[in-house]
Amino acid sequence: MTTLYCARWVLPISSEPIAAGAIAVAGERLVAIGSQATLKKEFPQATIRDLGESAIIPGLINAHSHLELTAMRGFLENEETDFFAWLRKLTSARLERMSEDDLHVSAAWGAGEAARAGVTCVADASDAAAQSMQALRDVGLRGIVFQESFGPDPRWARENLDKLQEKVARLRSLENALVKVGVSPHAPYTVCAPQLELIAKFSLTENLPLMMHAAETRQEVYLCGPAAGHLPMA
Repeated sequence: MTTLYCARWVLPISSEPIAAGAIAVAGERLVAIGSQATLKKEFPQATIRDLGESAIIPGLINAHSHLELTAMRGFLENEETDFFAWLRKLTSARLERMSEDDLHVSAAWGAGEAARAGVTCVADASDAAAQSMQALRDVGLRGIVFQESFGPDPRWARENLDKLQEKVARLRSLENALVKVGVSPHAPYTVCAPQLELIAKFSLTENLPLMMHAAETRQEVYLCGPAAGHLPMA
């Protein structure tokens, strides 16, 4: 069964916007894009869904998500001006108060909200990558889930790499046509240089996408930026 979704505007990726446009969907596949008049002739038996004064656009991409932390919404606002207090509270809650089931529910909640908002693809940095990958599979989103790795002490760099490799080996079984695994040395202040180099080599050898948190907050800019020592601490 084919369904025509009609709207005031359709915005294809590779052509001009179409006024009074429509898309034809058969099952899970987009089979045609064009004007409403043209597609109604091409698919005369199609079910019509008129979306009115709206625009049909390509799925959005969230290039930096943390689906496993969705359940913490509202939990960290009091610490938002103190990055290290924020990080300590988050880490403590994440490790001590959330079970694997909690993390899966939290990630699925975030994935569901993403889909409702028009996000169809995510790049998700996760310490609970298995739960995040399963959530994406459950909801049907496309994405790369980057298994995070931490380790500021160079003495543990090799051991931390071994742990990361073991996790990635297990996560491979959760990959499908839409969901892939990557690796994420967390940040310059949480991963030592030797460990970062080992992870980079592992990423290249295994053809794994790599993500790393660069300076985001004023405190991180202060710590990592070229003008360190010249920026005020918020």
